[in-house]
Amino acid sequence: MIKVKRLVGSVLALLALAAVVVMCVIGRRSDAGGSESSVEQKGAHEAVGAPTSRRPASVRSPTSRKRADRKSRPRRVDVAKADSGDDGDDDDMSPADRRLMDAIEQASDDDDLDRLVKLIPEVSASTNAEVRSELVDAIGWFDVKGMNHLLPFMADQDDNVRESAIDNWTSSLGEVEDEKLRAQMVGAVMQVLTDEDALESMVNELIDMDERLALQTLVDVIEGGKAASQGIAAAREQYEFLTGEEYTTIDAANQWLAENYEPPEQESDAAGGERKQ
Repeated sequence: MIKVKRLVGSVLALLALAAVVVMCVIGRRSDAGGSESSVEQKGAHEAVGAPTSRRPASVRSPTSRKRADRKSRPRRVDVAKADSGDDGDDDDMSPADRRLMDAIEQASDDDDLDRLVKLIPEVSASTNAEVRSELVDAIGWFDVKGMNHLLPFMADQDDNVRESAIDNWTSSLGEVEDEKLRAQMVGAVMQVLTDEDALESMVNELIDMDERLALQTLVDVIEGGKAASQGIAAAREQYEFLTGEEYTTIDAANQWLAENYEPPEQESDAAGGERKQ
């Protein structure tokens, strides 16, 4: 009887020990799971990230915002500077050129074309192409009003300045509705241009105009005595294209017009059905 009791006691002790071992194992697993969960939560938090106070890469100044309100024209990039690693820093700009840049910017902010025009002689004399380009862009923002003031820069020695002046002028020409005025403006530009591509673009503007206006414009360029040789050559070539004859004299041009010119058809009068004269 005593042996049975001892056996039962031993079994109960073993069961109790087993229960303790099982509880320890379960506890350890729970701790590991909790730690793993904490790591996952921390990783998720870091992935989402707390709100940062990082500022935008670029914050436009009031001047930049005002410029953006005008007709957008992309600024030209000086390829030579880009290739050389020059980021456009004007630390090397002379005090005089820096003063001109400030004056151009201030006049642009004030929408004051007159002040920009007064800067043309001094800016034209500057050896800094960046200053000249800045003034060209500023005048270009005034569209038709600024067109004539771009003419001095259309023969600039710097490619970027010259091309910017031509592009600004050409884009504004489309806003000139009066055909006679358009022809006069094209003729004025042809007398200062030396770039062959730009001249070709100008003479193409004459193709859709009234034939008399176009030919008179070309004759003015040829006989005006102001155009460079490239402008005269372009005018002669276009004259021959329109007439089928080489240009010789004003009298010959007038004779051709008298024999060949056909006025464009006019709209019929709504009341009488007659053509408007």
